[in-house]
This record gives sequence, structure tokens and C-alpha cells, in this order.
Amino acid sequence: MLTLPIFTEPDVSHIKTGLRRKMLLRWLRLRERSSSLLRFRYNGFSYCLKAEAGAADHILGSTFKIDNLINAIPEAPKVVFDVGANCGLFSGMLLNSFPEAKVFAFEPNADLQHAFLFNTNGRAFLEISGISDCEEELTFYKTQGSQTSTFVNGSDYLRDNKLVGEYKVRVTTLDAFCSKHSIDSIDVLKIDVQGLERKVLAGGGKILKTVSSLLIESSWSFPDTVFLVSDLINSYGFTNIYVLNNVFTGADLLLRRSFSDKVKSPIAKYSSQ
Repeated sequence: MLTLPIFTEPDVSHIKTGLRRKMLLRWLRLRERSSSLLRFRYNGFSYCLKAEAGAADHILGSTFKIDNLINAIPEAPKVVFDVGANCGLFSGMLLNSFPEAKVFAFEPNADLQHAFLFNTNGRAFLEISGISDCEEELTFYKTQGSQTSTFVNGSDYLRDNKLVGEYKVRVTTLDAFCSKHSIDSIDVLKIDVQGLERKVLAGGGKILKTVSSLLIESSWSFPDTVFLVSDLINSYGFTNIYVLNNVFTGADLLLRRSFSDKVKSPIAKYSSQ
């Protein structure tokens, strides 16, 4: 009989496979139903996710991937944009690696604000809104797991990920936000918006010229994110691509305008120069 250990804030830093992972995953899944936040430790820091369907799998399956994204950033950033911040795991982990960075995060799901503040310790600017190609109100489709919520109305996708509600959210553009807040450059732009990537980029024609590192997921779950890569090379000048993580039907990518040999352990890399 498998006996579950008692965890208060389990350390998941080195748990990727094996019996201990199975035990911890089972414990976390039980906690999904009995608490508001799932707390854990990674590389000496405390983090949390909203206790919801899929959170346990996300903790054990994605935390080290987010760490890979941050470790791949070749130089200390001054200004970081986290578009599609969710619970702020990326923002919080980045700030623990680069405490001098100024992070601007955008997340349309207000239910995740408490977890975001915990993960960033209040060190990041959080906007409860979205980023698109114009300033307007868009319908936000909330799914059972916040990781799959989206602005994109795809009936099959929303059915598969269990739509639980929808509501209007105010969105702005990268260029409008930067103009309003006197931001003249972005060092790192991370985009995780479940199919709205092209519109996010379309609303940032001016500020995108200043971005050094772009982190984006390219997945056949949203085919346009695969085709978008060629546009990022040909139209936006991101001629150097580093494949950082395998994800479902795709990969996490780091795109840069200039080559850097400081990018750590990419699965693959490509340069069109």
C-alpha cells in the first residue's frame, strides 16, 4: 500500500521522475480540492499556484521548464513584460534570478491575483487586463484550469478544456501601454496567451523593435503560433531561434535578434543570418 507523506510546502526542485514524484503528485491532487493555494518550494524559494484542476501536474511538469526559460536569458534584463502571467510563476522566478528587473505583467483572470502577489512578493506591476492589437473589450473564455483560459473562441478547444464561464475584459496594446507609462524599450518579452499571439505582436509594432529576447510557445494546439515563427524571422527581425522545452504538440522558443553563446542548454538552435 502506498502511504502518502505529509508535506507542508514540498520541495520540487529535483523531482521529475520516480516513486517520490508519483506520491507527491497524488498528494498535490488531493490538495487541489481542499485548499485555495498549492504552495511549494523550488530552488530555495516559495511559490504557489491556485488550487484547481491541473495545478498539481503544472507544478511538477512545468516549473523546471519555466526555470529553463529564465536561465536561457543571456544577460540581466532591466525591463520585462509578462503577457499572460497567470499566477505569476514566471515573473516571480525571474525576479528571484534578476532582482533588479522591472516586471510588468498582464493577466485577465482576477482570481489569480492573490497567487501572483505571493509569487512576486509584490515586486511586479500587475495589470488585470489583456494585450491585443487595439484598445477595446474582448470576451475572455474561462476554462476549468486557468492555464488554458483564452480570448480565442474555438469551440473544440473550449469543449476539450471545459469552459466554465465568459466575461468581458478590457485590453490594450503593447505600444499604447508603453507610451502611457513612458517605457521606451523592453529587454525580455514573454507571451503565453493561448492563441492571441499574433494580435499581441500586431499591437506592438513600435516597441517590438527594442525587444532583445522574445519567449513564446509555438504549438499545434494553436496552429497560427507555428506559422507565426516565420513572420517573427522575416518581419520582426528575430533571426536567431533557440528551442528550450518540449511542450504538448510544440515547443517553448527563445527568439533573439543577435546570436548569443550564453543561452544555456537549448534543445536546438537556428539562425537565418
